[in-house]
Amino acid sequence: MTERVIGTWSRARGNIMIHLPAFRKVGGRRYPLKSKYLGDREDPVSPLHVEQDLKAEYHIDVKLVPTSPRGGKIVQRE
Repeated sequence: MTERVIGTWSRARGNIMIHLPAFRKVGGRRYPLKSKYLGDREDPVSPLHVEQDLKAEYHIDVKLVPTSPRGGKIVQRE
């Protein structure tokens, strides 16, 4: 199984923001996908929830790998 980095994620105030550059294709051009998963300080969003949502919505198998306490890389499993 190979893995490749396809984007980044960050965590702030219980929210998780993801950024996947050149993910969407519209009219022959590539655009980034930026998304924010809302939570709050008492009930933060789980990275597992984000992984499951990306798999259900975009049919890609990803893992959110932390590289710091505030965020990390998004790795696609192939």
